[in-house]
Amino acid sequence: MESKQSHLEKYYHNKDFLNNGIKDRDKYPDWEITVIFYCGIHIVEAMLAEKNIHVSNHQNRRDAMENIDNIDDFIGEYTHLYQLSRKARYKCFLPKQRDVYDAQLDLDAIKSAAGIK
Repeated sequence: MESKQSHLEKYYHNKDFLNNGIKDRDKYPDWEITVIFYCGIHIVEAMLAEKNIHVSNHQNRRDAMENIDNIDDFIGEYTHLYQLSRKARYKCFLPKQRDVYDAQLDLDAIKSAAGIK
């Protein structure tokens, strides 16, 4: 099972790609939101791993999140980010820069709840 540290490393790896790998943000906002979502997933996975909880899919993760003490601090933002990323990945939705901005705010709430700056 992956450790809290390995999930945090994956978060930082994804964050680096978000900041340095997407060269034309106006052309690929759908991928930007997808990467932001996976940054959030790895932070949540790190929080779960700290409690020795490991999941293998989105529904199990959502159910397991009830074990996170400060879930109310970010569950709304996580849900919004999940829905936005699903639209971007599967519904042929091309997000606007405002959607990307909102996704980043959602990630910021998840980071704050996890104590990540």
